[in-house]
Amino acid sequence: MVRGDSPFLDIRRNRSELYAWLTLLIALVLIIAVRIRFLDFPLERDEGEFAYIAKLILNNLEPYKYAYTMKLPGTALVYALFMSIFGQTVQGIHIGFLISNLAAILVVYALVKRLFNPTVGAISAMSYGFLTLHYSFYGFAFHATHLVVLFCTLGIYYLLIALENKTYKFFLTAGVFLGIGFLMKQHGMYFFCFAIAYFLYHTLFHTKQNAKYVLLRLCTLIAAFLLPLILVTAWVDANGDFNNFFRWTFLYAYTYVSNETINSSIPRLKIIIPNVFKGFYLLWITALIGLFLQFFTKLPVWKKVFINMLLFFTLLAVSAGLYFAPHYFIMLLPAAVIFAAIAIEALSTFLTKKLKLPNTALIIFLSLAAAGFWTDRNYFFKLPLPTISHVIYNKNPFNEAPLIADVIKANTAKSDRIAVLGSEPEILFLADRVSSTGYIYTYGLMEIHPGNIGMQKELISEIMTNPPKLIVFCHLYKSWAPRNNSPMYIFEWLERNLYRRYEKIAVFNYTGESGKYLYVLGEDAKIYNPTSDEYILILKQKDGIDKNFVWFI
Repeated sequence: MVRGDSPFLDIRRNRSELYAWLTLLIALVLIIAVRIRFLDFPLERDEGEFAYIAKLILNNLEPYKYAYTMKLPGTALVYALFMSIFGQTVQGIHIGFLISNLAAILVVYALVKRLFNPTVGAISAMSYGFLTLHYSFYGFAFHATHLVVLFCTLGIYYLLIALENKTYKFFLTAGVFLGIGFLMKQHGMYFFCFAIAYFLYHTLFHTKQNAKYVLLRLCTLIAAFLLPLILVTAWVDANGDFNNFFRWTFLYAYTYVSNETINSSIPRLKIIIPNVFKGFYLLWITALIGLFLQFFTKLPVWKKVFINMLLFFTLLAVSAGLYFAPHYFIMLLPAAVIFAAIAIEALSTFLTKKLKLPNTALIIFLSLAAAGFWTDRNYFFKLPLPTISHVIYNKNPFNEAPLIADVIKANTAKSDRIAVLGSEPEILFLADRVSSTGYIYTYGLMEIHPGNIGMQKELISEIMTNPPKLIVFCHLYKSWAPRNNSPMYIFEWLERNLYRRYEKIAVFNYTGESGKYLYVLGEDAKIYNPTSDEYILILKQKDGIDKNFVWFI
């Protein structure tokens, strides 16, 4: 026992940890209840993409040959794992999300507890769990950023253990988890950069290790980080299309992030930031207070360096490519929740010393969280899921995707190829059909870069070479996102050819009334003309079309 300690102090510490665990357990029950309510939430585009690629993998079809994506395969592999266990359904995917989210909460708890104490750890973990539930982060959708946080935070946790124990196995473990986090989304690289930066600070300035010690362990960390990427690359080379893998995940990904500038991203950021921070806004205010308050606390310097480095690199992760999206801010949360917990712990300490009150940190946090749940109680507990989807996604056809998939299933055999012209891969997944073109997203065709016309011609060539039995044409702005000077070659080609080979069997026309689509099926669809600019056509190949059909170029 350290001098000055007493059995009563040990009892107080044990009691504090017990209260922290009990409060965290109650929070986990609440989070599970809300996530169970969200199990049937309609899939959106990113989820549809991961789910479709996961289905390809489970069906032994080569990824990157049948689906062109700039995303590394980590998240799709996680989807495939959960889908193989819980079923290739929306519910199966969201059960996997529930498990992943709970795991991330517990990892945040373990990391912050190691840095501070059980109470700060519990407050940080609960803050992370509640914030990632909120619609401001699309908290109902299983985005890759959730997995980046899970694996990278776990890597950072093992890095702290490695720095304390100085053994290679923990450096290896830390590097491998950080490498897995990178495979979930390229933004995970910034967490690895944090790990390197903090490792160098800790070994060179805090503990002042010799050069050999630093170099050997640094090489171990880097080699372990690269190992998952090497293994996945070998897997893609053996089971996929390596050239497409490199083309899309590195070359095109670089082009994608190079399109944005500070001037073009600022207007988007002005819209996103208020929306992100309005969810549990009292916790965000508390985090800002903690950010400034830390400089007036007696925290050891190494802890201040750790949390501020983490904040810096997570901000870089959010800002990568200057393409800001609400769910990117999930990667900021591991730092933000620590600052919120610091502020709450400081206030509790003040109340304990000055007003002779018992430790009130958990009570303060629960009060702030309860205010957030009350403010958005309709979202968390009442509103129907399709209503929430429409309010958040407006004209996007995520509610209609299951019905569109049913039409596809009714008019095609499972072996038939189809084409979804637009960025709606969730339709491919729900329809359980393979695309005749690898372009499951069409944003790249409209973006301003030297290869946009080439992409359009490649898509056209794939359709001509392997004509789909059925085409879903998504005449939706958000499914193409054309710029003012985007090339229109693909639409001109469709206008010349579409109705020569295909005929309408269904029309989904956006009415603007309560965000619903009016749909017309069968013979009526052949003569129905959409009344708005936002619509989806389902077209089936005409009878009597043979291999001698000539496409107009």
